[in-house]
Amino acid sequence: MKGVHPNFHVSVLRKAVPDTIEGRTAAEPGPIEVEGEEEWEVEEILDCRRKRRTLEYLVGWKGYGPDENLWEPAINLKHCQDLLEQFNKRFPNAADGHRRSRRFNKSSRYNSRDFCQRFCMERGLVVRIIEDLTKNYPYFVQKADCTGKLGLSPHQKITAAIQQLAYGLPLDATDEYCRLAETTARQNMEVFCGAIQEFHGPTYLRAPNDKDLKRILEENAARGFPGCIGSLDCMHWAWKNCPTESAGQFEGKEKTPTIVLEATATKDTWVWHCFFGTPGCLNDKNVLDRSPLFQSLLDGTPWGVEFQLGKNTYKMPYYLVDGIYNPWSTLIQSKSLSDTADRAKKIFVKRQESVQKDIERTFGILQFQFQILKNQLCSGTRTTLQQS
Repeated sequence: MKGVHPNFHVSVLRKAVPDTIEGRTAAEPGPIEVEGEEEWEVEEILDCRRKRRTLEYLVGWKGYGPDENLWEPAINLKHCQDLLEQFNKRFPNAADGHRRSRRFNKSSRYNSRDFCQRFCMERGLVVRIIEDLTKNYPYFVQKADCTGKLGLSPHQKITAAIQQLAYGLPLDATDEYCRLAETTARQNMEVFCGAIQEFHGPTYLRAPNDKDLKRILEENAARGFPGCIGSLDCMHWAWKNCPTESAGQFEGKEKTPTIVLEATATKDTWVWHCFFGTPGCLNDKNVLDRSPLFQSLLDGTPWGVEFQLGKNTYKMPYYLVDGIYNPWSTLIQSKSLSDTADRAKKIFVKRQESVQKDIERTFGILQFQFQILKNQLCSGTRTTLQQS
């Protein structure tokens, strides 16, 4: 109905009134006679209580009487424009308040397990993201328009972005719940990803420092690979709406346009390096040629790593890779078992492939937690994707 607030419902009109129904208290409701039988009808008691609260609330607020039958807002409140205007002023963003009470309040009905299922991350992490982005990025601050009506809250914007990333939803799939139009959802996603990268990138997307390198070396030495600092591999992300003029450039062995993500990871699935945006026609070796992974070594800056293997001392750490990469001193490849009949070499190949699975396990967890990586990419240009 035009003119009625979309969230104008009697459940939000509350007033402290006695919880009595025909002389019975809430603690002792008593039985209700239904067609000559006495039954406990809890829902009927609660329904009567809600009606009574609403009517008494309206009587005290605007002077409407119970005989005017104001229980159905969609039918009877269309002539009460003054009441609707006062409701809009009193509850300018009722949907957001309802959402916050359901998701983020301490008394929320959703426990930690339910929250993780909805957001694919802990409640504390989501709350910290909301607080950090609200304090540092004006885009996520709730503002009022020229009429004084409050706009989208940070909870709405960040919830929409997280659900799109977690479930791979299209841009217009959150319009009913989070109330973001398609264009707003696209802009919100780009700003959210850019803000996360800018604010949390120095902490979570950084090269390992001396303390990290020492821990990683000790961890991999215990697994039988002294001097190893992680595993290296690439992942392809299908690009459904790739421009026609660039489709051939981005089409590789997957027979569909893709964008490549190169990353290194350790046993704890921590990503220490990522390089995203190269066309899918390139194989892993060609992507590494364009990657800044070894740029510091090319610039003459050593990694400051020293380890012993037998009686020899080495100062160049290495990554574990598959057989497509070049045989560099910084890359230890896995070879086919058919290439050797030596039992010791076969054991080494099996151990190398086992530890090298760290990066593949990281890609699997990443795709499981963020379903958008499993679906075909439907929106965004190459520039915006690289920035995000």
